[in-house]
Amino acid sequence: MRVPAGTTRHVIWSIKNLGGAYPRLHRVTFDGCADGNGFRFRYVTPAGSDVTRAVTNGGYLVRGVNANEKVWLTVRVTASSSGRERSCRLTGDGNGATDSVTVRARS
Repeated sequence: MRVPAGTTRHVIWSIKNLGGAYPRLHRVTFDGCADGNGFRFRYVTPAGSDVTRAVTNGGYLVRGVNANEKVWLTVRVTASSSGRERSCRLTGDGNGATDSVTVRARS
């Protein structure tokens, strides 16, 4: 994603319980990266709560995700200077199955 200096971009980080053999996920843990190299990362729930500290310090936990239900966080990426790059690996773990995605930011 391109994040010009002094601006903020948003991306939705979602995990969906697809059902199947385990129709209910007992928990989903969101684990993301912290600030670095001129970028600030903030993680916000759909209700507007900032859960950055939890996400970057052991993971933010969501309990009881039913079949076909989605849980998500908004990732707010802010750049403080130009000519920077930052890769951030976001992982979501539900009942032991881990998915990951890498967000690449450039300013």
